[in-house]
Amino acid sequence: MAGLISMKRADASIRLRLKRLCKIRGARKHQHRLIAKAKRRGEKYQKASLYYGGGQTRSGKVTGPGLKMPANFCLDSNYAEVSAFLEKMRESLHQGMEKWIAKGRPKSNNAIITKWFDFSTIQRITPSAALVLAAEFDRLRLIGQRGLIAIDVHKWNPDVLSTLRRLGLFEIWEMDPPSYDYLENDSDNLFIIPMRSGHEVLGQAASQLNGEIANVVIEVVKSSLIGKTYSDAELDEIWDDKAGNIYIILIEAMDNVINHAYTDDKINGLRTVKRWWMTAAIDRLRSKLTVAIYDQGISIPVSLPYSENYPKIKGLIRDFLGVEHDIENPRHDGVAIRQATEASRSSTGEAHRGKGLAVMVSFIDKCRDGRLRILSRHGEFIHEKGLGGYVNAHQTSMGGTLLEWEVQL
Repeated sequence: MAGLISMKRADASIRLRLKRLCKIRGARKHQHRLIAKAKRRGEKYQKASLYYGGGQTRSGKVTGPGLKMPANFCLDSNYAEVSAFLEKMRESLHQGMEKWIAKGRPKSNNAIITKWFDFSTIQRITPSAALVLAAEFDRLRLIGQRGLIAIDVHKWNPDVLSTLRRLGLFEIWEMDPPSYDYLENDSDNLFIIPMRSGHEVLGQAASQLNGEIANVVIEVVKSSLIGKTYSDAELDEIWDDKAGNIYIILIEAMDNVINHAYTDDKINGLRTVKRWWMTAAIDRLRSKLTVAIYDQGISIPVSLPYSENYPKIKGLIRDFLGVEHDIENPRHDGVAIRQATEASRSSTGEAHRGKGLAVMVSFIDKCRDGRLRILSRHGEFIHEKGLGGYVNAHQTSMGGTLLEWEVQL
């Protein structure tokens, strides 16, 4: 009897080995097919380091050069190139690239990636632009419910890698952030608060972000008060004046996203996850605070006809442009955002609301120096303290709405 059981166990072991062997052979055949297909298209493949869930790295192969990302990934000084890339990236992710991303972790050490993004070409990235980039990957993760793969992380610019790591991009990719020696002492001049996201108006999220900002801001204020001495109570008072306003604008921004940004499950052919994303950064050297919140919704210009204030806003746009507002004309977008800000009112009657976009402008005017920047669809509205507001219309759509506050501390 014991001998019979032993033989059955041996048979099971042999079957398991054969199954594994067939799986390996199948993976190799698939790999050879991919290589042959790449050669027919005239593509070359090369070895790459695949960094994926669990913080582990395996060798693999990629075909051709990756989709190069802008060297200056900034939506301020390089809007045209970055917005055009983001538009192309959205299309790629939803038309073809989700095929390799949706597969998640490679099945073997010899996995081949046929389409990929080359992060090593980025030499500079701002927190706000990084937030928009991370939101696109977060949407794909939420839709596909799969982890992603990072390629040749060791080749990325250290400052770019540090920014993306602190923002929380690797957590979106469902992998442990890389730990390299040169990152252990990365600069503390730019402090980035990890990204938060949600699909509701969350006072807790606004409070937590506000609290983290406060801890760093007070340190910055202390270090900048050369020759001056303030008590902790006086420092708290300096910050409290800003803290209440930041909390209000975060709540107001979240409320606008939830109630106005998403009107359908698909926008411009892309599935939505109906969320907002926000972060903050403090530049210690320049004593500057940046707060940003982003959504992938229909945009402010498109949402205006749904507003009860649209007749008033439409009149303001007509007075400014000299023609009737055309919602289909992207050249009207910047003016539409500006006039919506001027006419901002709310019908909710709640204490912390009722000011809409106007409270965001008011916050800038109360600070020592700063600006509010709104990018929505093709439009841009900037309000700077002491200079008032001005508008732009871009050729490429923002793909949603980005609100950004920059405040001198």
